[in-house]
Amino acid sequence: MNRDVFTDGNYDRDFYDNRWTTTKNSDKYPSAEAYNFSFTQQANNFFVEGGSYIRIQNVQIGYTTDKIGFIPKLRVYLSAQRPFTFFTYKGFTPEIGGNPISSGIDNSVYPMQSIYSIGLKLNF
Repeated sequence: MNRDVFTDGNYDRDFYDNRWTTTKNSDKYPSAEAYNFSFTQQANNFFVEGGSYIRIQNVQIGYTTDKIGFIPKLRVYLSAQRPFTFFTYKGFTPEIGGNPISSGIDNSVYPMQSIYSIGLKLNF
């Protein structure tokens, strides 16, 4: 419901494609216009979704050699932080913010970024 009340709110594509309209009756989603009326803004579980997710947090692959020419030790590596997050929640991310009053409410939190690194380590 918060997505319709605020100016930065948004419906997901599934809601848009399958909403009730006068030309296309739907039993999956109500009309998008219905949310402008107070009787549809009563507490209910229509917008409650599971927030379970699996995340690959940190992956690194590398190769270390003992001696190449005048370099006693060399390491080359690729690293990725948070490269994949798997979830079925329809929002941007399953990690939503909150405080004691609004815990579990999705306010369109920007997802955590993924970080990719290439490294070269030389020991002399």
